[in-house]
Amino acid sequence: MQPNGPARGIMGTRDGEIHRLRAWAGEEAPPGHAQREVRQVTDERRAREQVERWGDMVWRLALARTRHIQDSEDVFQEVFARFFRHEGALDSDEHRKAWLIRCTLNCTNTLLAAPWRKHLPLDEALTRAVPPEEREAYEAVLALPRPYRTAVHLYYVEGYSVAEVAALMGAKEGTVKSWLSRGRDRLAASLKGDE
Repeated sequence: MQPNGPARGIMGTRDGEIHRLRAWAGEEAPPGHAQREVRQVTDERRAREQVERWGDMVWRLALARTRHIQDSEDVFQEVFARFFRHEGALDSDEHRKAWLIRCTLNCTNTLLAAPWRKHLPLDEALTRAVPPEEREAYEAVLALPRPYRTAVHLYYVEGYSVAEVAALMGAKEGTVKSWLSRGRDRLAASLKGDE
């Protein structure tokens, strides 16, 4: 699966890596130099794989919360910078996914609480991130208040249960159910009004 957002270009390719390492094998290299290079190449490949695997999820959630493409890219980079510092403590894919979602929520909360942050236009984000046939529905989701928007995204897009959404958002299950119900009602009214 090819990433759609900033994950596509965040991890550059290193075409000459293997060639350079093979060339060094025949030359005199400082002790341990080739081993450090192999470890660096392995770490970069592992990092690239992690970004390709989880990048779309992080970026979509950041975009749904910030409603601005540059802000979502900033959140994306911050989340993965934190992820690579803490990756060793994450023991399973389920744990990694939950950690990345929680970290994305925290980073967007910090960004959105900044005093300089004001409501920003959606046009650029929608044209770059969402296929034309999905824009109307996506605009309706982005127009929802933040708690509704986040709950709808986590429940319908990421596939979390109500209990899991409640845990991720730090809310009670009944509150999440209310947000989902009200979000669905608002989406239905908004989409019916457009047709």
